[in-house]
Amino acid sequence: MKTGIFRVVSKKAKTQKEAEATQRLNSAQRDLRLAVQRFTAEQEWLRDEYERRKHLIIEQMRDLRKGIGNQEFDRSLEDRRAACEPLADAVNALLQRKKSGDC
Repeated sequence: MKTGIFRVVSKKAKTQKEAEATQRLNSAQRDLRLAVQRFTAEQEWLRDEYERRKHLIIEQMRDLRKGIGNQEFDRSLEDRRAACEPLADAVNALLQRKKSGDC
């Protein structure tokens, strides 16, 4: 008769452990599903953000290329003109002195 009582208690404990294990498994599956959903949403947001930034940078590159095309490549032109003017004035002054006989 003692074995019958332990068998009933043992079956109840086994059933309870199985129910707890099933509940933990269901909870873990739910958490996994939520994590996958969050990951997917975050991944889509990152992809959209990447595309948005990529398009902005491409537009900036186009604008910069247009700006380069409109500018002179030799930016030293004004510097050279500024340096040549005093030199030309000095040469002209020298020629004037030579013509007038001061040299």
